[in-house]
Amino acid sequence: MSEKIAEKPVEKVETHAEKPAEKQTVKSAEPQAAPAPSVTPSPAPTHSRKYGKKAILHVYSSFNNTIVTATDLTGAETIVRQSGGMVMRAGGDKASPYSAMQVANAVAEDLKGKGFDEVDILIRAPGGTKSRSPGSGAQSLLRALTRAGMRLGKIEEVTPLPTGNMRKKGGKRGRRV
Repeated sequence: MSEKIAEKPVEKVETHAEKPAEKQTVKSAEPQAAPAPSVTPSPAPTHSRKYGKKAILHVYSSFNNTIVTATDLTGAETIVRQSGGMVMRAGGDKASPYSAMQVANAVAEDLKGKGFDEVDILIRAPGGTKSRSPGSGAQSLLRALTRAGMRLGKIEEVTPLPTGNMRKKGGKRGRRV
């Protein structure tokens, strides 16, 4: 049986030592200067309107009052502070939706006067061992803010929730009426 085995031509494999001299480069001991940074123009805005500054609105809404505090983005500097008692005469009306609308209008007017036109909102109820749902002023405050021309960013609920065993106030026998 005579079988012919086809022979393939053997390719020559170059090793590191056999590389041509022109490909090898000699590194100099002197450090080279970094290339100058290229200045690229900033991209064009994707919207036609230029937006102003942004604030954070801390809204505390209980069944007795609505308190609004506007701060800068860090939360360190207070810009505006309003409450239901500052706009209403009667004490029982501090928590009403109407007083929350008046508070929102006053806050929006002050913020616009200082150059703010967008707000992120943090809504807080009493929380803890007290009520975990915000009062009636929170929703009407949001509606009044949008009607006043403020742009609303994110709306977040930051009510403190109890962890572990928290004891209600009043002692062992409770509140005696």
